[in-house]
Amino acid sequence: MATLVVSPSAQQDLTDIFDYIARDKPVAAAMWIEKVEQKCRRIAATPDVGEARPEYGSDIRSSIIGRYVIFHRTIVGGIEVVRVIAGDRDIRSI
Repeated sequence: MATLVVSPSAQQDLTDIFDYIARDKPVAAAMWIEKVEQKCRRIAATPDVGEARPEYGSDIRSSIIGRYVIFHRTIVGGIEVVRVIAGDRDIRSI
């Protein structure tokens, strides 16, 4: 099984996403976070997927799920998720 590390910043992003969705739909929020986590596990199994994003770091890649962008880097045996950010936000300022 591939290694999946979630940085503290990415964990906070997921908490914020959950809280935002859960205000109106708590069950949907939990289901959405599970989908994001499943996507991260799939990425960890094939860490070179996604778009190279050298503007954020030489080893940063991104993958899309819904309206969110998962930023990750390859580590030995998998990936580290560094951020999960809504695509409509000003990503450069974050």
